[in-house]
Amino acid sequence: MSAGGPDGKGASTTATEMPSQAGGQLLDGSREASVVRELLKVFPAPISESPETSYEGKSSRAALVEGLCRTRPAKAVMAVVDHAFGVVPLLEFFGGDSPAVEAARSGKALASFGFFTANARFAIEPSLVGEFSSDGNFHLTGLLHQGMEEAVSSLVLISVRGEQRLCLVPHDSSGITLRRRSNRQGSGQWLELKGCVVSEGSVSPALKIQPRSHLLAPVERYAEIASYATALCVARLLRALRRAMAEPSFGEAPFSTSQLAAHEVTRLEIEARLLLSATRHADRGASTIRAIAVLAASTALLHRVMVTTEEWAVGLGLEPALEAQGLCRADATELPLARSWTVEGELARRMGLL
Repeated sequence: MSAGGPDGKGASTTATEMPSQAGGQLLDGSREASVVRELLKVFPAPISESPETSYEGKSSRAALVEGLCRTRPAKAVMAVVDHAFGVVPLLEFFGGDSPAVEAARSGKALASFGFFTANARFAIEPSLVGEFSSDGNFHLTGLLHQGMEEAVSSLVLISVRGEQRLCLVPHDSSGITLRRRSNRQGSGQWLELKGCVVSEGSVSPALKIQPRSHLLAPVERYAEIASYATALCVARLLRALRRAMAEPSFGEAPFSTSQLAAHEVTRLEIEARLLLSATRHADRGASTIRAIAVLAASTALLHRVMVTTEEWAVGLGLEPALEAQGLCRADATELPLARSWTVEGELARRMGLL
């Protein structure tokens, strides 16, 4: 079923019911591993790859993510998780044979997961406005956050005459301008769309989101595994920070001997252990509120660890030691930290606070 125009051109625009279990079994075992393997071709060589490490035959999402976190930097981990567990399940709702959609579905082209693009309501809602044109294409206007420079497209919610649809927006489409907004970690990349043209095959049919549901079921499952991946990344970053602190600096005592510095890292480590415990069985299902709460906590902690790492790299001269531990500042600048407020806003809605 392909996406048609609201004026009746193309396929029917009757809203499609979003099933509660949509996307849950879209990928399993070797198929899921195959997507991950394709995505890893986008990134440089792994940190370390033991001979017995294999992505084939992993039936557990958590096991797959654990292997990923052992061998790839945080930047690659978060990008792959966003695509494989966020983008791909939702591509089930696309019809037609769009080359961009097929490339993203197979993992041959990296896509950003744009559901958490910040907005004034800090809610998961359409970030772009679309109009169906007489030439059979959609014209989009708005802003979207490009989580990774390597991504060639972004999956977002759009609004077309009051109907919500999914849209895979190719970043090389006409009518897109790259904008850069600085933040504490570096430069966050935003794409400004003014009359951006996307094909009909890159837009899903209209979606009927269930009443009182602000987050689609596949996105909730993404929240569970993304929380686990984030917690594993945080734990590894803190271990690297500990090792960097133990390195002597120009003959001086290492910062690991500082009670103040050690206390700060210990505080973050305690939170990381609690977080990891909460996400340990992320692929076994969880309540909606719990899934979003853990994602909010993991995203916030990752942000704090990144801020601490950046400040210590510059202020304490630890950058060479951190780089020696495989922690580069590129990880801090390109991780999708902009989502934290939107996740917290969604949690507040789930709890009835907004």
